[in-house]
Amino acid sequence: MGQRFSDEEAIFLLKSLPNNPGAHILFRRGAGEGADLSACDFSLLAALKQITGGEPDQMERLFLQSVLGKRDKAKRPDYLKRTIDRVLGDISIAPMDEVFLRGLLSPVASVVAVDGIPENPKELLHLPWKLGSIQDYVFNRMPYPCRATAGLVALSAMSVILQKKFVIQSQKGLGFNEFYMVLAPTGFGKESLRGAVLDLMRAGVDRCRISREEVTALHHAAPSSAQGLHRLLEGNASIGLLADEFSIWLAQTRAGGYREETLKYAMECYGRAMGSIHPGHTASKENPYETVNHPRLSLFCTGTKEKLIEGLTGEQGQTGAYNRFLIFIGDRELPPKRYDGLIFEPEDGLVAFVADLLRRDPEKGVVRFSKEGWESYKTVDQKTAERVRRKDAVLGGRLGEQAIKIAGMIAVADGRMEIGADDIETAYAIRMGLYHRAAAIVKDEGNIGDLHPTMAAAEQIIGVLKKHPWLYRSALGKHSRRYKTLSPRCQKDVVDLLLRDGYCDATGKKLISCIHK
Repeated sequence: MGQRFSDEEAIFLLKSLPNNPGAHILFRRGAGEGADLSACDFSLLAALKQITGGEPDQMERLFLQSVLGKRDKAKRPDYLKRTIDRVLGDISIAPMDEVFLRGLLSPVASVVAVDGIPENPKELLHLPWKLGSIQDYVFNRMPYPCRATAGLVALSAMSVILQKKFVIQSQKGLGFNEFYMVLAPTGFGKESLRGAVLDLMRAGVDRCRISREEVTALHHAAPSSAQGLHRLLEGNASIGLLADEFSIWLAQTRAGGYREETLKYAMECYGRAMGSIHPGHTASKENPYETVNHPRLSLFCTGTKEKLIEGLTGEQGQTGAYNRFLIFIGDRELPPKRYDGLIFEPEDGLVAFVADLLRRDPEKGVVRFSKEGWESYKTVDQKTAERVRRKDAVLGGRLGEQAIKIAGMIAVADGRMEIGADDIETAYAIRMGLYHRAAAIVKDEGNIGDLHPTMAAAEQIIGVLKKHPWLYRSALGKHSRRYKTLSPRCQKDVVDLLLRDGYCDATGKKLISCIHK
């Protein structure tokens, strides 16, 4: 029998089995105290049979890589062979369809696209535990279905569900409030994304029968001023703004005025979840502003990649606005539209899960690190987020704290109040993957260094000439957004610069690269 998947692929698929969701935990952590270890061995091997198609040598090899496989009993050849034979002989355990499994795997392969832009992180396509249930709920109601987009929306929904009553005990402490931005082609169905968050919250509130003042307040529109935003926080210190204005303002902060002030105040709120905030102005003696303690503000906004990236500049980046957002950049093309099979109501079990979190006593809402989780955090953060922060504070200045929040969500989604090593690894893979994709696209299309537009266009085309042996002059606008926006005279200046400095030669309608690798 041929091997269907590599060992690495098979281990990844353990996270995605719909009928055996605990298999990944058995593999990575083993069984809980007092568990029937022989039964756990059987369960894990059953999952491996489903994935491998019943290939005994690979099943044995994978099992021995697991925590369960490290026990002396598990290493006995007679015991392991006998257990594998029992699993293979059990006709109720059928191998899963290879096409289905490969469908879970193929869009999440860790590859780099042809244009050099990393794909979205594979861990985002199949979130664990109840986060995965929220992701499925969002995905099932999307007219243009995309697992990665649904994954980011699931994280944003979890933020507003948790931020009112849950915190993370981490050094100075962290709230679960977060800023999210989805950049995708026009017409991708942003209302279905916002609607998913609103409907899930409503269903949870109705189930647990608590007043809306006891949960995060969700608003469609952004307030018109910093003072207006503060008034919202006075009414409820935990709010979620599902407002696209912020993505527009982020690209227009040079315009100044109320937009810039409102955006700045939102940025200030971001880091005050464990402190307090005041707008610093007096409304009137009769109606003064009140200090808001523990303000929790989450943003979820959508927009197009082109509009935001055109406005990205180094000057704006120094304000710290960009690194507060988890920026998700969708594919260039919309997925095929889905007409049938949309499901708009969340499953009963998901509503019950949300209701349980919404009614939680805040005193019991403290998420802590396990010893292994803290050690994993120090190791992974030092190797990944900290290195990026030193080189790119504009986009990567807060990767560590954002990854901790995601790890906390994963733990709570599994019914735990401790962040483990697995949670940290998954969270950092998601956050770093989102960062690397956004950073690559900004570098390729943006103007984060504040270059003159002509020089910015030249830099973009130089990058393309390194990848392609030649380019048509008429196609330069397709490869460089900056070049496309220039006047014909400035476009000629760009080509003259490339020829003069030896980056390419001109042959008829083509530019022949001199730097192609």
